[in-house]
Amino acid sequence: MLSRNANYDMDTALNEINEKKLLLDVKVETQLILQLLVSEGIVTREEVSVMREKVKSSQNYKPLYEYFDRAEQKAEYYKNNPEQHLKDVLAAKMNGMIK
Repeated sequence: MLSRNANYDMDTALNEINEKKLLLDVKVETQLILQLLVSEGIVTREEVSVMREKVKSSQNYKPLYEYFDRAEQKAEYYKNNPEQHLKDVLAAKMNGMIK
């Protein structure tokens, strides 16, 4: 669950652990709130699903989802084409785009 660097650098490990715990806490709190709203009859599961899609497609969040989709596609491409990944990394290093 932690990056390779976290195995060697304890500050990195602690930072990654805290970030993952925060994400988990947010997920738990979100589920708690949704379950309370549904169990109290304030909203239905269907209304939650409709609103989730509405929020995801809003101007605030849609660009982020699109970015993650592109990044995921790129990672999958490089995972399936490791030679191309190495070529692109080398070219980027040669052009000073990455260190």
